[in-house]
Amino acid sequence: MFQKLVICTDFNDGLLRLANCLGSLAQSGIREVVFFHYVPMWEEGDIPRMDDEKIEAARHRFSEAVAGFSGDLVVKFEVRSEQLVTNLLDVIREYGSDLVILGAQSRTLLNEKLFGSTTTTLTEKLPIPMLVIRPAILSTFTEEELNLRCQCLFRRLLVAYDGTEASEGLINMLIDRIGQVGQAAIERCKLGWVVETTRRGISVPEKLAEAEAKISATGQRFAAFDLTVTTEVRTGDPIAEMIKMAGEGGMSAIAVTAHSLPQFLEWSRPSFPNQLLRSSFHPVLFSHRSSRECIGDSVLRPAGVWPKIW
Repeated sequence: MFQKLVICTDFNDGLLRLANCLGSLAQSGIREVVFFHYVPMWEEGDIPRMDDEKIEAARHRFSEAVAGFSGDLVVKFEVRSEQLVTNLLDVIREYGSDLVILGAQSRTLLNEKLFGSTTTTLTEKLPIPMLVIRPAILSTFTEEELNLRCQCLFRRLLVAYDGTEASEGLINMLIDRIGQVGQAAIERCKLGWVVETTRRGISVPEKLAEAEAKISATGQRFAAFDLTVTTEVRTGDPIAEMIKMAGEGGMSAIAVTAHSLPQFLEWSRPSFPNQLLRSSFHPVLFSHRSSRECIGDSVLRPAGVWPKIW
């Protein structure tokens, strides 16, 4: 479903271990991997400057990590300093990447930058989806287990759907990606809708019937692909039920979108994607824009430079 990855790592999140799984990533349809590392400016002197020693050490670490790989998959690494967001967006543009992978660890330099004061700038401009992986899970995998996971990153995808324009945008993105890249990496897609029963003024039977009809019609949009597509509507707490649905169905990842970008960026506030990222041990594929919004976005994408992503 995706072919050109940017893997952001601070070397403490376990994502560099993916360098040992490049062959498995290639089996899942990945054609290019760019490892990205950010080195903060050295500020011990009067004038901040690049920390050349740490930059060189990071490059050496990347070189060692990928030294034994000899497959067809293209592997690059980028070590940047100064403006993190600008540099990351430049890397995405330069390589025509279609997915960014991040660790969900909350107290590391890279994630404090990405999910801190600079998140608004990054997320508003990010033209591609993010896959967020819990480092705690990566640390428990043996190399054999991690390779197996890399072979089936999106093989069984649970899509959090609720009939809103935002979730329709998520469906559009998935259909576009499968149509452009092919479906070799995905064999089963499940659309899940959880109706909250605690909200006042909602007729649960009426809402369930409406949800069943809408999610069934949306599932039919995947009929052109040779996929197993199922739908399910439940009642209860959206976070708990979605996590339960992913576990019971043996899903590889959960795809989600935010109804409100500013709310998502405020990590202390309750929101569905926020709480899901905190609670789920499944990788979370996060898309914050609809296809309609992104197709007309030329802020970062000069004509002819990037492939159609959304």
